[in-house]
Amino acid sequence: MEEVLDHNQEAEQIFRQYGRLLELVAAAQLPGRPEDAEECVQDAVWAFVEGRAPWDPAQGSKQTWLCVLVRSRAKDRRRALAADYLARVRTSERDFRF
Repeated sequence: MEEVLDHNQEAEQIFRQYGRLLELVAAAQLPGRPEDAEECVQDAVWAFVEGRAPWDPAQGSKQTWLCVLVRSRAKDRRRALAADYLARVRTSERDFRF
């Protein structure tokens, strides 16, 4: 239980300190998709806090690492949205043929 509280406190601190920057990074990759951008930020922060995306201070700052995590997730989301869109277009084209 204490570990969960520690994670929550760390996540809150990250959102306070870097939240706006991380939102801008995600929004740049996902224009017009604020819900998707927000989800990417939350996923990246929780991955960081839970240790699924460990940070090596020798490789750069915490801020830079968080931005990289968010950007990677947002790019993945953008690719998934594009693939979904193309699949729907192709299906529509097949249904439309005479």
